[in-house]
Amino acid sequence: MSSHIITGYYKLSIDQMENYYKDLTDNDIKKIFPPLNCIGWLMGHSSVYNYEIANKIKEIKIPDEANKYRNGQPHSTPDLKDIVSLWENSVETVKNSLKLLTDEDLSSKITWIKDDEKINFGTDISRMTFHYWNHLGEIASVRQLIGKDPGNPGYGSWDWRY
Repeated sequence: MSSHIITGYYKLSIDQMENYYKDLTDNDIKKIFPPLNCIGWLMGHSSVYNYEIANKIKEIKIPDEANKYRNGQPHSTPDLKDIVSLWENSVETVKNSLKLLTDEDLSSKITWIKDDEKINFGTDISRMTFHYWNHLGEIASVRQLIGKDPGNPGYGSWDWRY
């Protein structure tokens, strides 16, 4: 089981996302404040990250529904029950997959190559984590605009410990 700090930070990101939608209604997650995305779409977009990481570990099939939320896909306003189902499935899938990673995988397994640079799994997951937090900030902004507490991700009460 991986207990590496990099996978811990990724799981922390997932847990924060859950804190950001649990008190929202179907109407709340569909509200759009341009240029921000609605929370429902951001949940779908973040589920893609979860499936992509799991796919790189176990070669799972990424659900067609998740592919609707990839970069460059049109914005949509999914129903709460549907997006929560997609999200929760992606969380279960990635958390089970992350347990299989070793420290060696994080440093030596190459997950993609960009401009002749080989990106290892640890770097890949770190970049996904940073991107995740960008979208968590966007969700915090939308929460504030709909009159909800934006949350305080820097001082949450998390189960994760170093």
